[in-house]
Amino acid sequence: MPQQRAAFIFDMDGTLVDNMAFHMQAWQKFLSSLGMEMTEAEVCQQTHGTIEQGIRRICGEELSDAAVTTLANQKESLYRELYQPHLQPINGLRDFLQAAQSLDITMALGTSAMQPNIDLVLDGLDIAAYFTTCVGGDDVTLGKPHPETFLTVAQQLDIQPECCIVFEDSVIGIEAAQNAGMKAVALTTSVPASMFTGQSAVAYIIQDYSAFNPRQLL
Repeated sequence: MPQQRAAFIFDMDGTLVDNMAFHMQAWQKFLSSLGMEMTEAEVCQQTHGTIEQGIRRICGEELSDAAVTTLANQKESLYRELYQPHLQPINGLRDFLQAAQSLDITMALGTSAMQPNIDLVLDGLDIAAYFTTCVGGDDVTLGKPHPETFLTVAQQLDIQPECCIVFEDSVIGIEAAQNAGMKAVALTTSVPASMFTGQSAVAYIIQDYSAFNPRQLL
């Protein structure tokens, strides 16, 4: 049998860009506009998965789909307004993507972000051409830690899950990779390395891409 080719699947927020602090600012500003106050820990606890799932957990499961969409758009618009002036790749990302491309490694995006946020990063950094496919929050029903995002990417690439390596910055994202049967590289942009130790899916824990070579994963 021919050797199955490898694929790298990148989360986006906290993985391609170090932007989670701006998402938190946006959540706090958004909640304040609704007359709600939550600590950062409470926001983190409630906002995993897709933006729609987070809105329902915080604002009410009984909300109509239209109301959820409106609120989600408000929050994410705030985020883009806050983050756009600060847009930059995580250290070493461009060289890493170029090196992976030179090794003929297929790369894709698997993120909970909505399409305007994806466009902001991929177009703003001019890195869209590196990614063969992109699965975002608008493309799945169940957000991370459910494996739907990563399994959908693998299906679109026609690559077996065990040949995919996920890049993630969150414990829930690593859990999604594990649930998909994939190995993972954990970035410490959002949580300390100690949060990832002992997780069987994690092959490497890195601070950024500056001292990391894709050959190490092949």
